[in-house]
Amino acid sequence: MYKIIYSPKAVAEVDRYILAYRHQFLSLYTDTGIFSELEILERYEKEAIDRYEEIYSLIEERIGDGETVFGRQQDNTLLLSWRYKTIKVAWDDDEWIRYIKKVRIF
Repeated sequence: MYKIIYSPKAVAEVDRYILAYRHQFLSLYTDTGIFSELEILERYEKEAIDRYEEIYSLIEERIGDGETVFGRQQDNTLLLSWRYKTIKVAWDDDEWIRYIKKVRIF
């Protein structure tokens, strides 16, 4: 099993997605007058945390496990289906380390 190390650029891309997700629902449900507004906001905050964990788990499960990555391109990129999104991951290998250099969520 490979050790996974993320570049600052890869981490920033995941963080950017999560912050945009949070912001979308905070702006939508803040100051609406709905009696359960706080509960709705808390639910979306929890969902953002769950999504964050899911993204990293999916990447580590598919790329960190074993020698062969099925679906991998020659340039060490892989497209992962996640929810209704696609995650493109690019990495470099160095012995038993996989350095995730880029993550793109679209």
